[in-house]
Amino acid sequence: MNSTLVVHNLDKQYPGVHALKSLDLEIFEGEVHALLGENGAGKSTFMKIIGGEIHKDQGEIFLGENKVPDHYNTSIARSLGIAMVYQELSLVPAMTVAENIYLRQFAIGSPFGITKWK
Repeated sequence: MNSTLVVHNLDKQYPGVHALKSLDLEIFEGEVHALLGENGAGKSTFMKIIGGEIHKDQGEIFLGENKVPDHYNTSIARSLGIAMVYQELSLVPAMTVAENIYLRQFAIGSPFGITKWK
């Protein structure tokens, strides 16, 4: 079985806070994982790095056999099949769950607000 996501020596610091310190993780295709920990344990920081929202300070991330580039961002993450659904309550009540999940894609890929449902 080949690993789908490998994180090695991932590190992220903010002024006065070492959010992630030498994180190693290997997740195989088909597995389901839960991140548990106290507030400030680095769960959100890790997910934001994997989703391309923030940059790591050091470490390596591999998706399949490919190393994630240093200029990794949300666009690259989405092109690799990684997307985040955050728990914030910034939903559009008049839209379905699926529409809310893909809200960013609707806004970016739809000229004049027209949704291509195909």
